[in-house]
Amino acid sequence: MLKRLKSIFAFSMTAALLFTSCNNTGTSSNTTAEDSAAANATVANTPASSQKQTVTLGIWQGNDQEQAALDSVLKNIDEKYNITVEKKIYTDYETQLKADIAGGVAPDVFYVDAFIAPELIKSEVLEPIQDEIKNKANVSDFYSNLTSAFSFDSKLYGLPKDYSALAVFYDETLLKSVGFTSQDIPKALEDWPAFLKNLQEKLPEGVTALSVNQELARLMSIIQTSGSNVYKEDGTCNLDDANIIKSVQFLGDLYKENYAKTPSELGNSWVGDSLGTEKAAIVIEGNWMIGHLNNNFPNVKYGTLEMPTYNGKNSTLTFTVAYSVFSKSKNKEAAANLIMYLTDAENMKTWCSGAGVLPSRESVAKDMTLENDPIQANIINGVKYSIPWQSGVTLSIINREFNNWFPKVCTGEMTAEDAMKEAAKTANGDIENLIK
Repeated sequence: MLKRLKSIFAFSMTAALLFTSCNNTGTSSNTTAEDSAAANATVANTPASSQKQTVTLGIWQGNDQEQAALDSVLKNIDEKYNITVEKKIYTDYETQLKADIAGGVAPDVFYVDAFIAPELIKSEVLEPIQDEIKNKANVSDFYSNLTSAFSFDSKLYGLPKDYSALAVFYDETLLKSVGFTSQDIPKALEDWPAFLKNLQEKLPEGVTALSVNQELARLMSIIQTSGSNVYKEDGTCNLDDANIIKSVQFLGDLYKENYAKTPSELGNSWVGDSLGTEKAAIVIEGNWMIGHLNNNFPNVKYGTLEMPTYNGKNSTLTFTVAYSVFSKSKNKEAAANLIMYLTDAENMKTWCSGAGVLPSRESVAKDMTLENDPIQANIINGVKYSIPWQSGVTLSIINREFNNWFPKVCTGEMTAEDAMKEAAKTANGDIENLIK
């Protein structure tokens, strides 16, 4: 197990928040503390107080669509729980939230990205959800792969509000123009090199067969089908493991053989634009692509597939965020009621339908008939075998070093073995300075 951290905020959230459905912009407001008797209360299923309580909710500023959806959800909470909710919208979510937590003045309830959940849980800044709340909230209805991201030592520290997941997106028109259909895209990644070579030879000049970012946040689930994780139980980096090296070399060769390119190589800022401008026939990206393509490239006919298997195993990454209660909240009873309210089936459907994200409750996915949606179905099918974008409390360092060294494998400048050994060496130097 990981030893105690020197600092509860030793690690950065990095770009993980970009993989969720929200953006980090907005304005901030202040909160008031009420009902001192609730200061020592646990998160439990107790009746709403007869006296109205004010609960602060810490969020990052989403787009107008997301803000409208949240406001729609919150409009009836006063009637149900006699609670007034004050939103605290952070302009720099990571920095400001960490400062508030360290100062003991964080909101009663706030977003917790799965990426940093292990750090916050180990630092004891999140209140464990009691069994009464689990029962009332029907936690078994949540996808277990999502709740596991907020669990530690058989305790649950948050209720997932939604999620996003990776999938294969393809340009149907572009494939058809060179004699292919989506059915030609192999289901096993081992068969992709031959297919991509054939596809690349037929595509117009300037168009790539595949575009994927050269980063761990797109490739980790594939790499870990090897049976080895990117980190060891003690938190140190495991990128130099033989199984991982083999997978990394396979992925790097796709770029080295020019079957895959990054968006920047195509003159785009991200793969959504590469597919939208028809500079890539296939991309691997999350479901946030859907709104982007529909809004900005309505004439592009695209489809989705589940992520390919590798080493005979299904894999995909999920990016999820929970509502959690601050362990020093003076309104824990009301805070517990708030997270139950925000994540109940009716409100989750309102939120996900409005914000364009995927529901973390299986019943809500069925109610929204997402399994019948030709685009969404291939994304939600992956949640049951997915892994969260999360690996202990040292992922930010491991992620940084993988992203620094993997491009050298893609260009052929280094072998995967040499690059990953350097990545592990550098990462472990930093990790050893942060744990004792």
